[in-house]
Amino acid sequence: MRMSIRVGLVASAALGLITTFMAPAQAATGYDRCPKGKLCFFDGTGGSGTMTTYSGSTPALGGMDRHASSMADNTSFPYVCLFTDPDYQGADMVGVGPLTPFNLSFLDGPTKWNNNVRSVRLSNSQADCINGPAYTPWKNWGTIPARPAQAFGDLDGNGQADVLQVAPGGTMFLLRGDGTGTRIGGGWNAMTALTRHGDFTGDGMEDLLARDSAGVLWLYPGNPEGHYDNDGWDGFGKRVQVGGGWNVMRQIVATGDLNGDGKDDLVATDTAGAEWFYAGKGNGTFVGRVKTGAGWTAMNTLLAPGDLNGDGKADLAARDTAGHLWFYPGTGKGGIVGARSMIGSGGWNKFKQLVALGDFSGDGKNDLLGAATGELDLYKGLGNSQVANAVRHTAQNVTSTFA
Repeated sequence: MRMSIRVGLVASAALGLITTFMAPAQAATGYDRCPKGKLCFFDGTGGSGTMTTYSGSTPALGGMDRHASSMADNTSFPYVCLFTDPDYQGADMVGVGPLTPFNLSFLDGPTKWNNNVRSVRLSNSQADCINGPAYTPWKNWGTIPARPAQAFGDLDGNGQADVLQVAPGGTMFLLRGDGTGTRIGGGWNAMTALTRHGDFTGDGMEDLLARDSAGVLWLYPGNPEGHYDNDGWDGFGKRVQVGGGWNVMRQIVATGDLNGDGKDDLVATDTAGAEWFYAGKGNGTFVGRVKTGAGWTAMNTLLAPGDLNGDGKADLAARDTAGHLWFYPGTGKGGIVGARSMIGSGGWNKFKQLVALGDFSGDGKNDLLGAATGELDLYKGLGNSQVANAVRHTAQNVTSTFA
């Protein structure tokens, strides 16, 4: 693929992206028609003529295909890459960034871009803009109303439940449900278990727990000063060691508040099938464990979906080896749960991984996510321990670990 550098622009040293010095969007007549949060193409120069708006990366421009003479980026993404073929392909590619908002007339430089743009990718990083994302570019199904930060599932405090993804190479991404992923950092393939949800330190931010190959459990506290920049998202503070010996546990799940004391807790099942409850102290540590059950070797997945039946208590769910998913209602007495009932009718073994999301759909009820080959399925909670039929999203890079 050949990079094209516009006249009057300076090439980025490493990746060939270009940095523009043009005036901000509001200063140019015609460009200011582009709504906030949108990428706009115009069939005339200088933001004139017919305008078509896009909300994000677009593999095909539709009616603006090979008809654009200028553009305005009014999104929050710092990098924009233009391609001369659909699906982010073509002999030529030009990148703009890091800058937002900005305006661009294709006649200001090499005229090959005039009436020749066929796809466009927006990204938070240079590498993903050029090469495509290493994360799963999934989107929310529906419109989530604006709301304050959520205590369960919302890592970055924007009011929407998020998903963590660790790609096969060990890079962790934050997926916000808008089709983009933001890098958190590398080396996470050294961890053999990841779990959230819960605020274990009492600062109002959701935290992450991870077990390394030596059996040490680490707490990564949510960073209240976390922010997005060109390098990614620095949403976790310095890790703190919780303790060793956790490699005897088959499943470790952060559950939310299981015992009703206002502090978030932890449940683990060991290789012998015993279930252990760890009451959180609210300062990053736990009370000594208490055995609360046995026979969990029949379960290959343990989930902590939060309150799934609407009674105000945190619940558990587990998938057995036959592919049945069972609901275990919380009693408010730690890891002790009520009589189980089946969620759906079976078939849950199609998923490599099941993830408790919190309320991702924005309807006030907690949801589940299933990750299988080539797809991510959202199961919207009904608030009565059951879930609606799956809403399927065809996805790549599902060979990852999700949390």
